[in-house]
Amino acid sequence: MRIGWCDLHGVLRGKTLMAHAVADALHEGIGLVSTVMLKDTSDRTAFKVFEPGLADELPGFGQANNLMLLPDPASFRVLPWSPSTAWMQAQPWFDDAEPVRLDTRRALQTALGRLARRWPALRCGLEVEFHIYRIDEHALDPQSGRVAGRAAAACR
Repeated sequence: MRIGWCDLHGVLRGKTLMAHAVADALHEGIGLVSTVMLKDTSDRTAFKVFEPGLADELPGFGQANNLMLLPDPASFRVLPWSPSTAWMQAQPWFDDAEPVRLDTRRALQTALGRLARRWPALRCGLEVEFHIYRIDEHALDPQSGRVAGRAAAACR
């Protein structure tokens, strides 16, 4: 079982559990050192967690304390590329059952909750993009202007 969550930069982080450990993880959570939530984009801890004052600046993160990851059973999926492996999304919590406000999923849930109070629904779309790196003028059919021959097969 793979357990995933996103850090502050939207990077997917994860832990892997053996199947027999999943039930305990759902009830008790999975231990996680809080510094994992404080990484920068080069994977270094961005805050001096053992320096005085961090607890005032980021309550709950001083001294590299522990967090608990709680998997969301509603997110359970079998991975299509690995049929014997499942995945669940998780959220970090402090040991005292307080939510971690820096959690990106929680920030999204909060924003969606505020939005739902103003409008009944949110509809999102996907912007599909593609890139053309090189146009081979010799590969174009002069009548249709479309890619022909070997180049057509390479473009599909």
